[in-house]
Amino acid sequence: MVEEFAMENPYTLVDEGKWTIDVFTEMCQTVVTDLDGDGKMTDLDRYGWISYTGIMTDLLLNGMNNRYLYIDKETGKVANGTLGEEFYDAFSKVYDLVNSPDDAVFNIQSSKHSGHLRGMGDRIQEQIFVENGALFYSECLAWSRVMREMEADFGILPPPKFDETQERHYSIIINPFMQMIPVTSEDTGRTANVLEAFAAASHDTVVPAYIDITLTGKVARDEDTVRMLNLVFDELAYNLHFSSLSLRSVSENVVKSGRENNLVSQLEAKESATAKELEKINAFFFGE
Repeated sequence: MVEEFAMENPYTLVDEGKWTIDVFTEMCQTVVTDLDGDGKMTDLDRYGWISYTGIMTDLLLNGMNNRYLYIDKETGKVANGTLGEEFYDAFSKVYDLVNSPDDAVFNIQSSKHSGHLRGMGDRIQEQIFVENGALFYSECLAWSRVMREMEADFGILPPPKFDETQERHYSIIINPFMQMIPVTSEDTGRTANVLEAFAAASHDTVVPAYIDITLTGKVARDEDTVRMLNLVFDELAYNLHFSSLSLRSVSENVVKSGRENNLVSQLEAKESATAKELEKINAFFFGE
């Protein structure tokens, strides 16, 4: 599809530091086609990008080096990452693309597309991508296993940067659930140390095996994809799925609704509650 529409090779864009959100958006918009000519955009037509709200929002925001929460370098504590123009500028890029009037995006969670899932639910994503119905597709890398028999060549890319001045690419991990220790543990400190040792060991064994054997050996189709995989795993971030913080859900709901980009007013209305919740989180972790 990249060749058909005479677009620049995305691998080259990454290598030259030009793989940005604006380029990604332009490529998504370029390929949109009403393939069956019925005047409606359905699962039988071609889109720039197929995914769902959670991944679309998290992937692009983090790729542009913006996070709902971050660790303050001066205090070492968890802080609100949605304050300031940088976050809103990045969010607007996401909102405008996902809700573009030219149907560049097939969002399986939107009301516009939820009626065109063929009864397959989330898995319509792989089906449409394999059918060449989308230029880009974003999901957990594990789902790439179902595309081994795909006729068209496909590659793997890191999320785009905000602009060319951004020094590196950032990727995400989905659903990093917390490891719980039962209250019946007689020595929670020892249990925590054992879990930490297992986590450290798996980082040096399981992760390389997954990258080198499964992704590189069985999924990747060229050496360039292997290089891209190294970029993807070079810098990973994840969301905290505990506490009653609503920064992520509010942001995703604004994108999903597509009615109005009113994120600023919605987050401002929750700013006081967010600050109090962060105080509780930091007190719990740092004992203050």
